[in-house]
Formats: sequence, C-alpha cells, structure tokens
Amino acid sequence: MTCRKTFILATDALTREAAYVALSRGRESNRVYALEPAVPERAEYVPAAGREKDARAALVDALGRSRAQTMASDVARPARLASQLGDARRERHELRQARNDARDVLRTLEGDRPIWLRPGARARHAAATGRAKATVERIDRALLGLDAREATLLEQHAAERAAREPERPHERVIRAHEHGRGMELGL
Repeated sequence: MTCRKTFILATDALTREAAYVALSRGRESNRVYALEPAVPERAEYVPAAGREKDARAALVDALGRSRAQTMASDVARPARLASQLGDARRERHELRQARNDARDVLRTLEGDRPIWLRPGARARHAAATGRAKATVERIDRALLGLDAREATLLEQHAAERAAREPERPHERVIRAHEHGRGMELGL
C-alpha cells in the first residue's frame, strides 16, 4: 500500500527485492533504519580478529542480496545463444576452408594455359575460371553475413550475462531525489 511516509527496518532478512518494494511505497519520504549487526555471545570474552561490519556496510550487503528465483527459460536462452554461437563459429571455419579450396582452384586455373588448338578449350577455361571467381565471391558474402550474425549473437549473449549478474548497490550512482521525493537514509 502507498503511504505518506514509510519507515523500514533493515534486518538480516532484507533483500534487494524487498527493499525496492518498501522504498517505493512512501509518497513524501522513505526512511531506512539499519541496526548494528548482533555481536556474537563469545565476543565479549574472545574478541573477533577482524573488525565487525558497521550498519552501513550491513545495509549495502543486504541490498546486494537477491532472492529472485531463476526460471527455466532464463537458463535455456543463454544455453541456446551459446549453442548458436558455436554453430556460427563452426560454420565460419568450414566456409574459410571452402574459400581456401576455391582460391586454390582459381589460382590453378589462372596459371594454366589451355591448349588453344582444341575446339572450345578457351571457352571452357574461361567458364571454369568464372565459376571459381563466383564461388570465391559467394563464400566471401556468406562470411560477411556470418560476421554480422556472430556479432548479434555476441551482443545478445553479453546482454543476457549482464541481466543475470546482480548489480551491486555500491557500484551504481544512487540519486537522492527521485520523482520529486526526497529519500533519507537514517543510519
């Protein structure tokens, strides 16, 4: 429900999703109260070796935790993209091999001199050379199309990876005023 002011107690159970819901409910203001983490029972007798986290660090950690569930479609799409990328790379290797073979045939034909005395030898040689050139050009166009397809797949794969990896709250800029509402952090 939307309220005029909200007051949120940041406990160990706070997650990114819960904080978003809580901080989007106040029309005038939203306040977050973070408590110091509980001191272990034995700490008064045997102090911990390292310094314990303060309330602010505990809040940042809480906002970095996510309880979002992963759907099967979220897992299947990256796997499908990786498979398509592997297929594109395999196809690129095969096309490069075919282009090298076609270039070898073209070089051989360009280096050969047909027996000019045989009827139609010059025409058959010219036709074979033209077919070899057309094959090389067709494979080059296919490789350019494959480059574009592979670039698109790489972009999609990077976008999927970025969507799956959680964004850390301390790595992004937090705006103090959003939609005309001030947000206070009571620490």
